[in-house]
Amino acid sequence: MIGRSLPDRGRTSMTTRSLAKLPAYVLLALSPSLAPAQDVNSASKDHEAFRSLFAPACEKVRFVTLRVRRDGVARAYATLVDVRGYAITKASEFEGAQRIECDVDGKRLEAKRGPVDAACDLLLLDLSEALRARGKPVAALSFASVDPAVGCFVACVGTEEVPSAIGVVSLPTYERSVRGLARARLDLPFKDDASEACLGPIREGPLAKSGLREGDVVESVDGRAVSSPRSFQRAIRRKRPGQRVRLELRRGDERVAIEVEVEASVDRYGPRDPQEALWGRLSRVRYGFPRVLQHDAVIDPFECGGPLVDARGRVLGVNIARVGRVETHALPADLVAKSVKKLMDLHLTGRSSKAAEARRGHAAEVDAEGKNGR
Repeated sequence: MIGRSLPDRGRTSMTTRSLAKLPAYVLLALSPSLAPAQDVNSASKDHEAFRSLFAPACEKVRFVTLRVRRDGVARAYATLVDVRGYAITKASEFEGAQRIECDVDGKRLEAKRGPVDAACDLLLLDLSEALRARGKPVAALSFASVDPAVGCFVACVGTEEVPSAIGVVSLPTYERSVRGLARARLDLPFKDDASEACLGPIREGPLAKSGLREGDVVESVDGRAVSSPRSFQRAIRRKRPGQRVRLELRRGDERVAIEVEVEASVDRYGPRDPQEALWGRLSRVRYGFPRVLQHDAVIDPFECGGPLVDARGRVLGVNIARVGRVETHALPADLVAKSVKKLMDLHLTGRSSKAAEARRGHAAEVDAEGKNGR
């Protein structure tokens, strides 16, 4: 059932349930007795006339939604999550970016890159200094503690008065961390300039605890000969995630055998479909999220990172990926809230450490000047 559209037989009951949950202003607009007759196209949920019905639900939330640019080009939305000027956006769209900017009141403000939650594909952006310099008060998003029912209408909030897309919740919130796309992986730090599978520096962690050392040369994996980092990876891909393998190493004049566990690598890009050219662009990173809320709103991949609200304006989550023709994934509100807390803690702890180091450095300079003056 995962990733498929709902069967026809459920659409009538779903529509009834959806209408029952709509607020009065939407029901009045949809009522045939009160609203003028419209053609088929204007009755579509993708038509601006229909999307404009949800403008009141998006009115407050759109003011905490920002357009984010990578090296001058719009690549995603960002959602303000803290009144001090911190926002979250889709991390993979800004890998390798030289400059990240957010559009605020017609101006482009540079954002500082914060930590990344790789599992959720969220990047924390620090706009605190830029917003403080402009004297702009900051509003922040509050997430709803509701579990939306299948069939409820949802709106994808952007920076305009009218939401960018309207959809219907397709499935209950579910886990989608692997989806059958897991592959075996073992990332060893091979030296770039080595003609053989020679290891570089080993950081503290499971690899160091296993007994691997810098300078070790991998000669075989479970008896399969290895002559380079590429042939090592080919040997590992034949294994299963979680399987233990025996590495035969050359360490100087010695031969050493070490057992390590193969990791699981999730293909976050997913298989390509021949129909994608007809569907429009899909998100580059669209799998591997801990949990998702699936809906059928059609958005551009560069519209990810913005809030998803229900017809009452309650924030249900943040859009994170366009996955298929009528399949878009949002991170549920509770998951986003936990991720934001983690990212904020990491960022603020890092800032405190840097500030303490700067104070110590300044104190040392003052002390040195005092001694030189004596």
